[in-house]
Amino acid sequence: MYSSGHLSLQFSCMFIIYLIWLALIIPVRYAQTKQEEGLDNNNPRLQYSNLSPLAKRCYSAHNNTLESFVFFSFALVANVIGGGSLIAGDVLSVLFLICRIGYSIAFIMDYPKLRTFIWFLGTLTNFVLFLMPFATTGGQGGFMLNYRNRH
Repeated sequence: MYSSGHLSLQFSCMFIIYLIWLALIIPVRYAQTKQEEGLDNNNPRLQYSNLSPLAKRCYSAHNNTLESFVFFSFALVANVIGGGSLIAGDVLSVLFLICRIGYSIAFIMDYPKLRTFIWFLGTLTNFVLFLMPFATTGGQGGFMLNYRNRH
């Protein structure tokens, strides 16, 4: 069904996106520690409104990365379980990773139109990745072929 090389690439992209999510919170925590009252570890979210615009953008990019990570993970697992295309899964995973990197940079650098365009491309790659098992007709099949074989 899947060779380990394909899975390694796809799940490596997933892990790198997780690392991006972690990296985006570092400037936020640093900015919180530099505030007059220091980091309020009891209520850290209350401090977000007092952060610099740059730290606020990092926090927003951090949140959006987690939101998109959930759907990407689900789409990737659906593609693997559903027998979607190996090569398409690789390409879409790498494209999504590139989109997440570009999105984070555009968000931090305050380029909202570019950020929105990159977000759209990333969302589109997720959507296509999720639909890949439905479109696959060869090899192990996919959701649609498996459904036809049972009925």
